[in-house]
Amino acid sequence: MLEQKFRIKYNQGSMEDSNNSHSKWWIVIPLGIAVLHIMYALYTGPKISPDGKKYAYWAEVLIAEKFNPLRFLDNVTHGIPPVLYIGIVYIIALCKYFLGSYWALGVVVFNGICSAGTVLVLFKLLKSSFKTILPPVVITLWFLGCYEWFQWIGFVLTDTAYGMLSFLTIHFLLKGYRNHLFSGDSIKYYWAPIAGLAILGTFFRPSTPPLFALIFLVFLVSLNPNPEKRIPLAKRLFLTTCGAIIFALPIHAYIIQSMIEGNIPIPLFMEETRNTYLKGIVIYDRPETYHEVPRVFGDYLLITLDRMVSFFSISADAFSLKHKILNYVYFVPIYFFSLITIFRLFQKNNSWPTHQLWMGWLSLFFIVVSAVFHSMSYIDYDWRLRVPCLIPLLVTACLGFDDMLSRLTGWGKRPVNLNPN
Repeated sequence: MLEQKFRIKYNQGSMEDSNNSHSKWWIVIPLGIAVLHIMYALYTGPKISPDGKKYAYWAEVLIAEKFNPLRFLDNVTHGIPPVLYIGIVYIIALCKYFLGSYWALGVVVFNGICSAGTVLVLFKLLKSSFKTILPPVVITLWFLGCYEWFQWIGFVLTDTAYGMLSFLTIHFLLKGYRNHLFSGDSIKYYWAPIAGLAILGTFFRPSTPPLFALIFLVFLVSLNPNPEKRIPLAKRLFLTTCGAIIFALPIHAYIIQSMIEGNIPIPLFMEETRNTYLKGIVIYDRPETYHEVPRVFGDYLLITLDRMVSFFSISADAFSLKHKILNYVYFVPIYFFSLITIFRLFQKNNSWPTHQLWMGWLSLFFIVVSAVFHSMSYIDYDWRLRVPCLIPLLVTACLGFDDMLSRLTGWGKRPVNLNPN
């Protein structure tokens, strides 16, 4: 009898739960996680890496130029255009101007606010997207142990801010499908925040091509006037993108080889990418991942393929034992549940609601395109460039966890979707 009552309550779902007077207490979960992450960053203190020192110097130039962006850009040079980092430079400059010697602490607080906003939006998205509250609660709590996310809150770097901006963009894309905002007069108002967030992200890190690719995919899908055909179209576009990647990999390897051998000129923004291939680097400053110096076409292709796999690595030789254990405990379940999601997305008899299918395809698309993009260019030593994918990975993991829970227990059965593919 008790089990039957629990099943009934479980089946009522979080969407119904969200309307009762107790649902507001669920906000304690993401807030608690955000507070603990910020406390860790404050306890360990601000950290300034070589990139952080560069941004701090640029901030001094910006202050000297009285916050004039044009005059600032005239006075700094870099292989990658400094305008693509001007967002974090302005944040640091403002902290220096108002906080003086405590400027680095101000940047940490800014990162903490960005992290808190990200966790809150994630939990709200998951809570409104599943029939039961258990999967969103479990997955959000699991994020507490994501060292690959919260370690960067304490750094004077762009990782947390860009991670927030990229996920907010994805959130609006998911929300738009759920609320049917891709057609009618509301579309022009709806695309404004999406474009604004993506453009703002461009001024924090030159890693936005995967984000713009995702926006373009959603735009193509939104052109289809028949809502029932949008999910199948998204699936076909994803598969088409995968085919294009397979076609592009050897072309990219040939271009890199030609640049190194001096057959074609090297653009300034490709200089760093060229140097990493020249040295056989897979993950920067992780020698155990390096290849021999490439000599033939196949060597360049293998470096890129190895990067695509290593993008999802859990550990490195230089990681401490605690770091390794924490990463394995965190990532193994996340990857396992995400694999369930991938399998179910390609399964014909998938009864998931269409909004969950949309969540799965968009998250998977962003993760795959991000992995390929950075594999073709550069992967930083501590997988910093993977940070924007950590939140979409939680979305795919939540989908897989919810599916497994439904199949193993029979609780929270999904409504049948008659046109999933």
